[in-house]
Formats: sequence, C-alpha cells, structure tokens
Amino acid sequence: MINRIDVKKAVYAYEDSIIQNIKKVLSYQFPPETDTVLFEVHSGEYGIYGISITPMSDGEEINYSRIQTLLDEVQIRIKLDKFIDPNDDYINRIDRLDHIVFELIIPFFSECFDIATDRPSRIQFYIRTHEADDVLNLQNKTWVEIEDLYE
Repeated sequence: MINRIDVKKAVYAYEDSIIQNIKKVLSYQFPPETDTVLFEVHSGEYGIYGISITPMSDGEEINYSRIQTLLDEVQIRIKLDKFIDPNDDYINRIDRLDHIVFELIIPFFSECFDIATDRPSRIQFYIRTHEADDVLNLQNKTWVEIEDLYE
C-alpha cells in the first residue's frame, strides 16, 4: 500500500527546485501577445510526473518555437518511482500514486508559486492536472473552467 504521507514528503522534497523553476518562468520575456500561461501536470510512466508550460494568447497556444529557450531551461519533474515496483501489481499502484499526487500537486505548486512570486503580472497563470476541465488561477486562487477564460 502506498502511504499518502510518504508521497507528500517526497513531493515536498522538490519545493526548492519547483520554486526556482517558477522564478525562471516568471522572469521570462514571453511574446507580447501572451495573456495566459498554463501549467499542466502529466502522469508519466514509472512514477515520474512532469509539469508542462503552455503560453497562450486568446485561448490559443503560442508556437513553442517562440519560447524554446524557456522550455530548454525549465524542466519541472517530480520523480516518485520509489513508490512503484513493476513486479507488484504495477497498474493498481500507479493508479493509486496518480490519485494521491493529483490531490497534492495543485496545492503544493500553488504554495511554491506564492513563494516565487513577488509582483503582479499582466499574464494570468493557471495550473491543472492533465486534460482537466477546471484550472486554478494561481494569482487569485479561484477555480474556473478553462473554456470560461475565453468567452
């Protein structure tokens, strides 16, 4: 059985790294039309979780080639493979780990964002788990449906 407290400790061990990466994102000179940056948590195989960065303008993704420098520099990953034993009911364990991580990651990332942020931004920053309909506005801590952002 995967212990939630152990997973939380393992996630929080990444706090300094996440804060430094958020600071890099916040200091990046996004294209002027950028109005939103979406962080999205992805479940990887074998207990590795990545957080992608998607700049947007009017609800459309901005061409990644325009932010390639940022993407090359900032790699946000949380490695929790120690909780997965491929020989021990792998599918159920990864499902359980996904469930725990997805409950923990948004509040954790939000706390790191608050620590990393020292000024208001013209850009709105959001986070969600992969393909979720609801996103958390990291500045004002409100949940909204992603489609509502661009109506």
